[in-house]
Amino acid sequence: VGILAFVARYIVRLRVLSWRHLHGDDWFGIAVLVFFAALTGCKLGTYHFGANKDFTERELLKLSECQLARVELGSKLQIAAWYFYASFLWGLKAMVLFLFSRLSLPSLQRRLLHVYSVIAAVTWLVVILTISLSCRPFSRNWGTVPFPPHSCSNRTQNFYTASVLNIVTDALILSIALPLIWNLRVPFARKVALILLLCSGIFVISAAIVALLMSLLDVASTLNTNLWATREEIAGILAVNAPILKPVFHRSFWHR
Repeated sequence: VGILAFVARYIVRLRVLSWRHLHGDDWFGIAVLVFFAALTGCKLGTYHFGANKDFTERELLKLSECQLARVELGSKLQIAAWYFYASFLWGLKAMVLFLFSRLSLPSLQRRLLHVYSVIAAVTWLVVILTISLSCRPFSRNWGTVPFPPHSCSNRTQNFYTASVLNIVTDALILSIALPLIWNLRVPFARKVALILLLCSGIFVISAAIVALLMSLLDVASTLNTNLWATREEIAGILAVNAPILKPVFHRSFWHR
């Protein structure tokens, strides 16, 4: 569904504009699509091989060397998924910020846009540093025997950091649009698209909160964590791309 949404986006954009006239959010969307594809691949690999947090220490001691090697590989894919997950979510934010940068914003909101862009970049870096530094040595992230500590297996610190900063930055970005929608000097159809973006953004924040709560209820299950993260990712993709698909509902789009 996520990939289809991106495909639909670029079909619409290339039909309305040529590739030479694509905007920053369009180009950034390609990177986000790559992150999403890599993230999905890592999740599938982790599901196939398993990860260290899916086993108890006693269960790991009973596994053969070949089985332990598979668990280590799955755990490596899971830690790689964290990097792609953070880059994917913050990439979606960058797409929205690029979209807002094309609007005729008052000077105050223009300054807020610049400030929030810096905040988004800094919070992404904080998440990446949390993933990289909260388990030392780094190789313990995929350790099996001896069993790694909680910070290297369940990684609840990653959940809290990524989820809280994700929700806060989403709220900040949406706060730019909230007081301005009806006062913007844009056509009514584009104003409707921005309202849809705002509503979908609120939905994404709600999805992120639910995903955090459901993941923490069963933090020891890689499958549960990845399933709820996937739901959040799909919601984000649909929210960011939905306003761009507006021309599909115009008769002129089909008669170009």
